[in-house]
Amino acid sequence: MSPRVNQIIRLFLWLLLTVLVLLASTVTVLRVGLPQLNKVQPEIVTWINQGTGLNVSLKDVRGFWRNTHPSISLQGVSVGLPDSPETQFDVTNLELEFDLVQTVLQRQPVLADMVINGMTLDVRSVDLLKAAESEPSEPAANVPAKSGEQLIQRLDNLLLRQLDRFTVEKSTLFYTSISGEERQLDIENLQWRNEKRRHLAQGVVSIADANLNALEVRADFVDNGSLTSVTGDFYVTVDEMSLSPWLSDEQKQQTGIQSGSVSLRAWLELDNSKAKEVYLDVLPSELSWKRDNQQHDLIVESAVLHLLPSTSVGS
Repeated sequence: MSPRVNQIIRLFLWLLLTVLVLLASTVTVLRVGLPQLNKVQPEIVTWINQGTGLNVSLKDVRGFWRNTHPSISLQGVSVGLPDSPETQFDVTNLELEFDLVQTVLQRQPVLADMVINGMTLDVRSVDLLKAAESEPSEPAANVPAKSGEQLIQRLDNLLLRQLDRFTVEKSTLFYTSISGEERQLDIENLQWRNEKRRHLAQGVVSIADANLNALEVRADFVDNGSLTSVTGDFYVTVDEMSLSPWLSDEQKQQTGIQSGSVSLRAWLELDNSKAKEVYLDVLPSELSWKRDNQQHDLIVESAVLHLLPSTSVGS
């Protein structure tokens, strides 16, 4: 073996040894320092506020190891919004898992995963469409969010732009629907992954007061600047959904519908938030209504429907 090759091999081994020693030293420091993180809680709060553009307060900070990664558990997270006291954003436990290698290489904290557990987000007073479409007036890092609309903008930037992946567990979202009705969305588990403007989601949710329990959802879509304009595929599984909560008293009087339950699997393709194609795999379902003092019942064992948007033909 030539001296030149030997020199290259020795240089490579020296670099490898240096990296291993550096990683070992970092791991040792973290193992000693992680249990003491609550002592530097003010510095952690400042780092979070600067990165998210939110005014965050914490009750406790704990450090631990998970999947060979150093992790931080933030207990009792609360966001203050002086201009919108009716808007609430609290998290019981927020776990941040860091990528050790990338953190060392980039010399700054790099998140590998984030788990949001026990979140309560109440934005019933916020116009979600307006908040999603409007542009933030100031950079998030310089001006903390003060209103519910600014909170939505900061969360949109954090969860859909800054993070690669996150998980939401046992959480509740209160919001106002397009029809003006207040709704409660319970999230049992939702896994979300971002690939620039492409977003992939999978989880189980339910809507309170609508008999929508264990609603399985999947999505693979691209946002066209905001979540109000998306293109992609969506999949939903519904088991024994009651129709009554979704009908107003006027609709019940006009249709005569008394009761009904639907089970189905739906595949929806959107193009700029407009339905392009829908497949419905209807499972055992039933519907009861009364017209002209006559009782009617419809029972469907199974059916497959292919729906396309109507096209108007000029005369």
